[in-house]
Amino acid sequence: MPSRAAKRTASEALDIDEPSPAPAAKKFPRNKRYAKISVSGNLDTIYLEEFKNKPQEAYNYICLCSLPFPDREPYDPKKDKTIVWRSGETPPPEAFADFYDAEDDEDDACDGGDTCICTKPATAHPNHKWIMTAAARLKYFQTRINCDIRNPELFDMYTFNDHAGYGVIEVIENLLLDYEAAKEDWQEQWVICETLAYFLLGSGASSMFGVDDSEKVASLCLLLGRLFIHTLSHLQRLDLLSSTSEITNLGTIMALWNSISSMIQDEVCLPLGLGMEEEQLGLKREKKVFTPSLFNENISRYAEEYGIELNGLKNMEPWNGEDGDLPSESANKGAKSDPWKFWKGLREYKKDYAVGATMLSTVKKIGGDALDLTSWSPMEREEKSYDGKDPLKGDALENIKSGGFIQLA
Repeated sequence: MPSRAAKRTASEALDIDEPSPAPAAKKFPRNKRYAKISVSGNLDTIYLEEFKNKPQEAYNYICLCSLPFPDREPYDPKKDKTIVWRSGETPPPEAFADFYDAEDDEDDACDGGDTCICTKPATAHPNHKWIMTAAARLKYFQTRINCDIRNPELFDMYTFNDHAGYGVIEVIENLLLDYEAAKEDWQEQWVICETLAYFLLGSGASSMFGVDDSEKVASLCLLLGRLFIHTLSHLQRLDLLSSTSEITNLGTIMALWNSISSMIQDEVCLPLGLGMEEEQLGLKREKKVFTPSLFNENISRYAEEYGIELNGLKNMEPWNGEDGDLPSESANKGAKSDPWKFWKGLREYKKDYAVGATMLSTVKKIGGDALDLTSWSPMEREEKSYDGKDPLKGDALENIKSGGFIQLA
């Protein structure tokens, strides 16, 4: 019988160090914003477990075939009518000619990465303009799902006219709270900026512009503008604003937000006359001002100041090269700097609107999942369904209870 000494493993015999076992994936407690049973809370946990355990993968840049706007309504000048692309359909590149240069795309048909360049490393396609971090891609698609589960029509339910629109607002408020929670993490804040850039220009956000409280929508949109230029001032302090920045899609995301500014002006600011007055920027003696609704001017100024090309969009409004001040170094010094008054604006928004999104919620907060229909009890859904039955049943409900999510057609 061999001795104990003879029973050494091959690694021991060859004096090889065996690899340490991989650390167990960290579990994250459920965010208190969300109910114990809700897809909103499940998606939040999935995001954290997917990337907080793998931060080296979260902020890698990957490709998108084209703008992720599958159900926008592009204009076809040949037919002189609007073409509607429904979710799941893949429009031909020329349908988006106003939004991007189709000839720059390496593949016309998107199949989610099977044969197209979606999810491929951006480093392998250095001339492709539509890129985003892996974390932002996941958060973007989760944002779309979060809006769907707040749309009663997709559940064959009726609650009140503006449920879906206020649901979009609730989803965006959660992104604001995510941004706030990432106060010390510029990379995660950039993920929020990427997500909002692609989301706000798509059709998924459009229903919020039709809700009855238009002033709330305007306040939210102006706050989002402050969020982005605040982020640029933060990146400036970190020396991350340049043509050679490690933020590979810096110019593209700035260009998208430039277009968001124009959209906000057209949809809410000009009709309501809000956000059009000049505000002091920095110290009074510096005599600098900015107009909240015209934050595209400040984005363009940042781009010019730091040699950043705003690329990707054909329909950006040209900048006159004159308007748009930037905060002085003294006004943007230190981690607590707030030259664009974003943090102040967020506090005011919470104070003004932390009373629940609709009559369905009396909890004094913004965000959360009060309008997420998967957070409702079966009885609550039954009462509002067309046939008097809970639209969530069987496998779908069990999947949600076990931490999964649903995708609605």
